Amino acid sequence: MLTVTIDNRPFSFDAKALKTLTELIEVVKMSIDPDTIIAAMALDGKDLSDADWRSALSAFSGRTLQIVTSSREKFLIERLEIAGFYIDRIREQFAKAMNAFKQTVGVDAHNALSQAVQELKAFVDWYESILQLLPPGRSDVAEAYHIQIKRITEVCEQILQQQLYRAWWALSETIERKLDPELERLKGQCLKTAANG
Repeated sequence: MLTVTIDNRPFSFDAKALKTLTELIEVVKMSIDPDTIIAAMALDGKDLSDADWRSALSAFSGRTLQIVTSSREKFLIERLEIAGFYIDRIREQFAKAMNAFKQTVGVDAHNALSQAVQELKAFVDWYESILQLLPPGRSDVAEAYHIQIKRITEVCEQILQQQLYRAWWALSETIERKLDPELERLKGQCLKTAANG
C-alpha cells in the first residue's frame, strides 16, 4: 500500500475506494485546511512524472508520497519571486535564437526560436495560474499583466510573419529591439507584484 505524509505527518485514506493518484490528491485537498494549498509533492523524494499521474494507485505499493502544504499567501509570494528567474531564461532563449538567425539560418535557428516561444507560452500559462491566487481587490495586477502579455503577443506575431517571409535580419532586430524590452518590462511587473505581496 502507498504511504502518504502531509507535512511529515501520516495521512490515512481508504486505498480501496481510490483508483488513481489524481483521486487521492482530491481527497487530500478536501482534508487539508481550506486556507492552505498543496505546495509540493514527491514520490520517494523525487518529483512526480507524467507516467506517475497515469498509473493506477496500486502501482505505488510500498512507496511514500510526501505532500507539503503552505498558506496561499506564502505560496503566492514564493512563486512571484521566482518569476523573474524564468523570464531571464526565456530572454536567454530568444537571444540564442536571434544570434542563430544572424549567423546561419538553418534548423538550429528555427529550433531555438521554437523552444523560446514554447518556454514563453509555458511561463504565460504558469503565471496566469499564479495570478488566480491573488486576493480579491488585486485585479489591477492581472489587468497590467494582460496588457503586457498583449504587447508581447503582438511582437511575437511580427516575428512569426518575419519568419514566414524569411526576413531573418528583421526577425533578429525585432527580438533584440522590441521583444527583449517587453520581456524586461514584464519582469519588472513580476518583481513589483512580488514586492507588494
